[in-house]
Amino acid sequence: MENNYSFILEDNIERRRMNDKPLINFFLWGIFIFPDLGSLFYLSYEVLGGLLGSTMGLCMIYLQTKRVNAFIERKTEWYTNIVEFTNKYSDGSKNLRKLNNLIDPEIFSTHIEIINLNNALIFTGIVGVLNVILSLTGEEQSGTISLIWFFIIIISVICIIIYEYPMNALWNKIQCFENEFDETLSKVWKENAWIEKPIKFHVDPSKKRNYFLWMFFSVISLGVMFIIWNYKKYTDPDNMYKQFHEKEDKILEVIEKIEQKKLEVEN
Repeated sequence: MENNYSFILEDNIERRRMNDKPLINFFLWGIFIFPDLGSLFYLSYEVLGGLLGSTMGLCMIYLQTKRVNAFIERKTEWYTNIVEFTNKYSDGSKNLRKLNNLIDPEIFSTHIEIINLNNALIFTGIVGVLNVILSLTGEEQSGTISLIWFFIIIISVICIIIYEYPMNALWNKIQCFENEFDETLSKVWKENAWIEKPIKFHVDPSKKRNYFLWMFFSVISLGVMFIIWNYKKYTDPDNMYKQFHEKEDKILEVIEKIEQKKLEVEN
C-alpha cells in the first residue's frame, strides 16, 4: 500500500499544534529562580530559597529540553517524509542526491542533535543539592566550604558541556539546517516544475550567540546579562515557530496538489 504523504504530514502538523506552544512566562520563573542567582557569587542565602530555586530551575530545564527535543523529533520525521515523497516522484539529479544526504543520520546529527535530558537534570540537581549543603555549612568550616565549591565548579562545567553550551547554539543550528533544507528542496521541486518561486527560510543572525562572550558579560555584570541571555534562549522557539509553521504549511499545500493530480491521472 502506497504512503499517503499528505495524511502523514497532516498528522505531523497536528503534533505541531500540541507541542509548539509557549511555556510559562519567563519572568514568573524568575520570581523563584533569579533571587538565588547570588549563590553564584556569594555564599549566603536562605536554605528554603535555595531549595525552591533549585527545584524551579530543574523544572525550567525539564520543560525547555522536553519542548526542544519534541520539536527535533517531529522535524526529523517531517524532513524524512518530505524527502521520501520527493524521491518517489522525482528523477535523479545532483540536487536530489544533496537532499538525500542532508537527512542521512550521520550527517543530520552534526546539524541537530537531541539534548540528553537525563544527564542535564542529574548534574543540575547535584549542583542544587551542593548549594543547599553550602548554605547549611558554618563559616568556620572553611575546608568543607572550599571542597563544596570545588565540586560545584566541576559539575557546573559538566552542565555547561552537556546542556548550556548546546542549548545556546541549538536554535541557530536548527534554523540554518531548515534554510539549507528548504533551499535544496526548492531546487529539486523547481526542476520538477512543482513550484515557481523557491521556499525561503529567513535566518535570524541574532540567534547566533557566542557562548563564552555571554558568559563573560554575565560574570562582570553580576548576573544581569545572565538573565537577559536566558530570556533569549527561553524565547527563541516562540520567536521562530511562526516561520517554521508557514514553510511547513506551504510545503504541505504543494504535496497535496501533486498527490491530487496523481490520483486524478490514475482514475
